[in-house]
Amino acid sequence: MKSLVSLILVLVYILQLTDAATDAVPPNCLGKTFNVDPFFCCKTPKLLDEAVVKQCLQLFPPPSNQKDDIKPDCMSECVMNRTGIFNRKSSVVDDKAMNVFTDNLEENSLWVQVVETAVKECLDQANSRKQVFDTDMSTLKKRFNNDRICSPAAGFIMECVHVSVYKNCPAKIFKSSDTGCAAIKKHLTQCPFFTIFPDGNTKKN
Repeated sequence: MKSLVSLILVLVYILQLTDAATDAVPPNCLGKTFNVDPFFCCKTPKLLDEAVVKQCLQLFPPPSNQKDDIKPDCMSECVMNRTGIFNRKSSVVDDKAMNVFTDNLEENSLWVQVVETAVKECLDQANSRKQVFDTDMSTLKKRFNNDRICSPAAGFIMECVHVSVYKNCPAKIFKSSDTGCAAIKKHLTQCPFFTIFPDGNTKKN
């Protein structure tokens, strides 16, 4: 489970790295303290093979310098490639994506509909942004012509699915009776996901 929690935190970290991410966030969303682990409030299911996630985190750790901060993370692309969600042309195989993200769910699990909806909506969003992703990749390849530039679609889909699943945690699972959890749930109706974490809810300089 630690590998998957690490994955989500890495994606959250990547999401809030750019100034654009925090500049667009309302001031009242930042600097919040909830005094509770968000994953205590909602224990989300394992959506990916932990071994694959661990391997990709080792191969592609979080950015360590400013230059890497602005490039799409390769860890997500690694996971997408190794699970078969991406084909050889780095295009998404929709059916495979749905199978991968739902494979570990029990048939009658409360999570099935939540995950299926998240995958469908996130793939649709990624598809609608394809031109933007392609333009971004082209620009970055010209700027860093000697560096590996990974698909921004990979990180978007990975982050989108995990965040959507958490935000739509079934009522029977989410610990609304806990004061901190209730505050997180209310916070997420107006604020980005990364702001519920201690390292993500402060303005980056």
